[in-house]
Amino acid sequence: MADLRTSLSVWTRLYVGAECVAVDRVEGTFRDISGFRKIVKREWSNRLQHVDSSDLRVYSNERVRSNGQPLEVDYAMAGIITSVRDPIIVVAPVASAPAAASGVQHIPSVARSGFAWSCGTKFVILCSD
Repeated sequence: MADLRTSLSVWTRLYVGAECVAVDRVEGTFRDISGFRKIVKREWSNRLQHVDSSDLRVYSNERVRSNGQPLEVDYAMAGIITSVRDPIIVVAPVASAPAAASGVQHIPSVARSGFAWSCGTKFVILCSD
């Protein structure tokens, strides 16, 4: 059987729980959601230390995420079209907090105003024609 992995570049918005922590292009060689999750885990390893790649849920867009319908692990990624305005969505579970947690850092959630998106420390302004 031929290896159908393809080098892809996918705009991705990462959530940890309900908090948006990153928006960026994820690049790698993969053929399906299972391979994509491994690349996401590698690319954002500092934010995803507390999860395995199999714990990540991937959604085709925000509307589908709000309906709670993640893509299947064998879903082919070759046909996915994304943009900074309409990225694929990856959601990781929140890390379990230790009993005596201190110094917890709050990361602001995504805020939408027109075509401006803020996520974590990135701020992207999109122009329309």
